[in-house]
Formats: sequence, structure tokens, C-alpha cells
Amino acid sequence: ETFRAICSHAGLIGLVARERIGPEVERILLSAHPARGLMLLKQTGLLALILPEIQEGGDVVQGEHRADTVWEHTVRTVAGVRKDPVLRLAALLHDVGKPRTLTVGEDGRRRFRGHEILGAEMSEAILRRLKFRRSTVKRVLHLIRHHLALQQLYDPPAPGQARRGVPSDAAVRRLLARVGPETIRDLVELHRANRAATGIGRGLRVDRAVWLLARVRRIMAGNPALRPQDLAIDGSDVQRITGWSPGPAIGRVLHQVLDDVIQDPGLNHRDWLERRVVDLAAPQRAGEG
Repeated sequence: ETFRAICSHAGLIGLVARERIGPEVERILLSAHPARGLMLLKQTGLLALILPEIQEGGDVVQGEHRADTVWEHTVRTVAGVRKDPVLRLAALLHDVGKPRTLTVGEDGRRRFRGHEILGAEMSEAILRRLKFRRSTVKRVLHLIRHHLALQQLYDPPAPGQARRGVPSDAAVRRLLARVGPETIRDLVELHRANRAATGIGRGLRVDRAVWLLARVRRIMAGNPALRPQDLAIDGSDVQRITGWSPGPAIGRVLHQVLDDVIQDPGLNHRDWLERRVVDLAAPQRAGEG
């Protein structure tokens, strides 16, 4: 009877202040059985009214060899991460961009290129609409934007591709520079849940997850340079060496130098960095001459 009443009066949700809806969504996500709560939202018609962007996934099949929809995959992913508001919101929204990026090739393959980028944009609008805190929005968007970052490191190669070896320390440092070391644990968990939710055994195994996190701890113990401000030189040094005025070129040089140092941390000392800046500046100076 209660269920039927909710279905009949679902439209009244529009009268409820948005700042009250967000906390209710969060309560469902943090409940003991979030999958059940999400399914009830859909069955009552409330999902289409509160989160129409998520509802779109109910009509989109994941792949040509899979019968599950984006919605079904999303529900399983939410259930697969620990009880944490940021992680469960990221799991709920990580594939929200798929319906709007779907293309079907001549070979029949369904692709969702760039869904993580569009998904982050859509998620920002959703979370702001539901009045979530800015700090929460920022962390959720970061996870969504990078939720495929571990795929190249650990997912099995496609048919016909060479097998990938063990990722190098440099590859792990590049990952850390891209996503931030403070994010890696949550990213590993989201990746594992996302891949496990495909139902085809492609999730990051527990032993590999433990190994990766241990490796990250070892690498971080060496205090590697992951950002321009971690380098032994700064923008003022680049200006002094090149004679350039402040501008985008300074930042580009620092990022090129940082790329070298991420590859080989032993290069992060002033003498080498200054010589490298001279080399990088030479082509521009020649062009000016």
C-alpha cells in the first residue's frame, strides 16, 4: 500500500526543497543495502524525477556481448564500494555520461569515448542541483574524471594486443602525478568495483590492489617530484635563465622538466635542471633570432 501511494504521488517530489533531497539520496547510498534503495527509487518513478540523467542509463545496453544496462551496472558498482559518501556518489555517477556518448561502429561495437569527461561535467550539475557541499563535489568529480586511469595499467589487453608487463615505477609516478597520491586508494576501490560489476572477471584482483598500494607507499617514501612546485627550480629560475617575461612559456618549460624528473627522479637537482631549461629554451631563442 505504501509503495502504491509513493508511485501515485511521486510527482509531488517537485514541491520538496532541493537541499532536502540531496541528504535523502545520500542516506540511501549509505544504507546497508544501497542497491535495494536505488531499485526502489526507479520502481516508484522517483529516480526519473530526482536523477533523470541516471534514469537514461536504463535504456542503454553496456556492450554488444552484454545484456546488462548502464543502470544495472551502476547499481552493482555502488554496492561494490565501501560505505563512504564520496565513493558511493562517484560509483553512482561514474557512467552517467555513457548514454550521451554512445556510438555504434560498423563492426557493431558499442563505444562510450569521453564518457568520463562528459560524466564529470554532468555530475557537477547534478551535485550542485542537489546542494551537495563544494568539497564533496570536488572529490567526486575528480574520481569520475579519472575512473579509467588504472585501466591501462591493469586491465587485460584487447584481443590481438600484446600482453602488458608489470608497470614501471615511472608509470606509477605518472599515475600519481595525474590523479594525486591522496586519491589513489579510493581510485583503486572504484576501479575494482567498476570492473567487477561488468560480470566478466576483469576487476583488479585484491592481491594486485594490495601490491599497487604498497608500491605507491614505497614510491612516496622517496618524496618524488610530482608537481612543478616539487622541482629544485621554480618559475623565477626559468625567467633568470631564459630572460623571458612571466607567461605561459614558463609553465610549459617547468612541465617539460617535470616530465623528465618523473621518468628519472635522480635528475631533480639544480645543475641538471638549469642545463635542461637552456636546452628547452634554445629553439624558441633561435626562432626569435
